[in-house]
Amino acid sequence: MLIGSSKKILKFTGRVATLLAVAILIFFSFHNQSKAYNPYYDDFTRLSCRPLSMGQAGTALSDDPSAIFYNPAALACQHRFALMHSHSMRHMPPDVAPSEVDQLDGDTQAMVIPLGPFLTAGLGFNFQGEMGYDYRPLIGQDEFPVERQARVERFEGLGWSIWPFTQIGAARRSFVHQYETLDINNRWVRMGDGFLIGLRQRIAPGLTYAMCKSKTDFDYTDDRSGRIKRSNKGWEFKPVAWLTFVWETEKSNFSWGGTSAEGIENPEPSEIIRNMNGVEINLGGLARLRCGSVDGDRTWGFDWTLGNLQLMYTEASDYLDNVLGQQVERMRDIHLYGFILQLP
Repeated sequence: MLIGSSKKILKFTGRVATLLAVAILIFFSFHNQSKAYNPYYDDFTRLSCRPLSMGQAGTALSDDPSAIFYNPAALACQHRFALMHSHSMRHMPPDVAPSEVDQLDGDTQAMVIPLGPFLTAGLGFNFQGEMGYDYRPLIGQDEFPVERQARVERFEGLGWSIWPFTQIGAARRSFVHQYETLDINNRWVRMGDGFLIGLRQRIAPGLTYAMCKSKTDFDYTDDRSGRIKRSNKGWEFKPVAWLTFVWETEKSNFSWGGTSAEGIENPEPSEIIRNMNGVEINLGGLARLRCGSVDGDRTWGFDWTLGNLQLMYTEASDYLDNVLGQQVERMRDIHLYGFILQLP
């Protein structure tokens, strides 16, 4: 009698979870969007193979050290020491670029350190000179931007499990950036700080809701300042153990503070909404295939597991086009590879 009742409850719960997931997908598909400024530029600090391959919908993902960049609450779901490395491949057109020219430096590193059954620490950073937007001078070339942004950015955070179905987390973001142009005297350094707070909540078997809010303040050398606010809300749906769907919407706002040294007034605050989604298929624990979309631009990737080592590869189409805000036909896609090493 009890067994029969339990089966009916699980069957009903599964149907409710499916209906919720379909409703969420429809809502995200038809959500109004407004574009005024470019949030892709700030993505470089958190580009990582698995989230990017699933359309940058990383807020609800829980078993990856890149959680420090997307949602520190997800750190609490990880209970093994782990190291993550992501590296962007060089693939500038060979007819215009010497071998030392980078298309993109998007190297993100992350570390997960379990501190107990309910508490996990995370650290994320970029190597010196690997901040993401790095185009070295191409003498006599007008087709590609000649800009460079360098120095180090760090994320440090903690994730707590309040109870088995609820996790919360917080992280601090700090950095020093250097921006250069061809004119060696025209450069500025910006320093700033920010924070992230996040939540993961299991709603029903196989269905999890997650959110992360962040704020980053920039201080510029020309007496102006800026602030970026992000609000990410996402869902993870696992109808079966080997299949994962994620949906996410991101609302970000940029505003200026103060006035420039030349007395130029600041523009009005601008806002953008992005829709991200992805799917992952687990092939028996040995490999995982993924694909996704960032506002219609496709992403895909895979990883291969060798013991405690996961080898990963990801591509994102037209991503650099969005970063640059212009049509550069031969420099549009991002290619990342990396690994995650978990220790017993």
